[in-house]
Amino acid sequence: MPRRDSITRMSSRCPGFYETPDIRRLGWIGRTVLGGWHVNGIATARSGNSQNVLSGTDTNVDGVTTDRPNVVGDPNISGSRTRAQQIAQFFNTAAFAKVPAGVLYGDAGRNVLLGPNAVTWNAAAMKDFRITEGKKLQFRTDFFNLFNQVNLGNPNGTLSNANFGKITAAAAPRMLQFGLKLYF
Repeated sequence: MPRRDSITRMSSRCPGFYETPDIRRLGWIGRTVLGGWHVNGIATARSGNSQNVLSGTDTNVDGVTTDRPNVVGDPNISGSRTRAQQIAQFFNTAAFAKVPAGVLYGDAGRNVLLGPNAVTWNAAAMKDFRITEGKKLQFRTDFFNLFNQVNLGNPNGTLSNANFGKITAAAAPRMLQFGLKLYF
């Protein structure tokens, strides 16, 4: 396997903004409650984060257990797999082996793996309600991870760990936040 010392991380964002029109035909409810909302959103898509694979043992006897193992195969698993299969084994764990006795350093390069991709949609909606000539109240709600997309964390990359190759974390689920702001 060729040695990969650097991996390019790709990320893109797509912002948007929309203002709802006044709905006059529904009277007070249309003008005051339904119309005049400011809605914005942003979508973020990124490729997986680069990740080191560590042996978890101190093979070069320097007191640090962040030594790298040997690469003995291809860590990529080809073909389409379900999310459950990816969580159970994100990469080919048999592609890495402990460094043999008497050898100080493994041959695994830095950042040889890419973690899972991630897509997040965030949105906000806000409306100003006029109280008096110089005062207004703004109601705002923010939606983080609007569509509740499961964004998996990086797999465990320590060879000596029982969870080696497994994904044990994910990004935050959908969250909502409400706020009121008084302008005077």
